[in-house]
Amino acid sequence: MAWHRRGPVLAIAALLAAVAAPATAADLLVGVATALDGDSLSLDGAAIRLNGIDAPELDQTCREGFQTVQREYPCGLEAVALLTSLISDFQVACVSYGAREDGVVVGTCYAGGRDVAEVLAREGWAIADPKGSARYINAANRAREASWGLWSGHFEEPALWRARTGAPDD
Repeated sequence: MAWHRRGPVLAIAALLAAVAAPATAADLLVGVATALDGDSLSLDGAAIRLNGIDAPELDQTCREGFQTVQREYPCGLEAVALLTSLISDFQVACVSYGAREDGVVVGTCYAGGRDVAEVLAREGWAIADPKGSARYINAANRAREASWGLWSGHFEEPALWRARTGAPDD
C-alpha cells in the first residue's frame, strides 16, 4: 500500500504490526504530532519521549568543527528542526512502552513509513542508548563515522548537559 500524506491509519497499523512488538489498541497512539524538542513530541496532547535515543535539549549549544576557534551553534534547535520535518506532513503512529513517573509516554514513533528515532540517529542529531536497539546504535555509529550532525564538531552528551544545567529530561 502506498504512503500518502496524512495517510491511512490502516497502513500505519500494518507497518507497526510488521516492525514492532504486538500492540493493543491502548498501546498504539495515532494522530497529528508536533515536536517538543529533538527527542520528544506531542501527539494529540500526549507527551511522548522517543525510545532508544537522546537528542540535545532546545537550549543546548554545540561547537562546530574541530579547529582551535570554533563557532557555537544551537544544536538543540537543529535536532528539533529535523524532528519537525520528519513528522509535519504525516500522521504519526507511536507504539507506547508505558509512561514514566512524570506521565511522559515512552515509545517508538513512525511517520511516512520511517522510524523517526532511527532517522535522528542516522542523521547525527541524536545519540543512541548504548543498552538500546542495535538499529539505533548502528545508525548513530554511521553518523559518527561520517561526521554528520552533532558528530561534525564537539558536543556535550545531552544527559550530561541536563545534569550540569539542571534542565529536566523532557
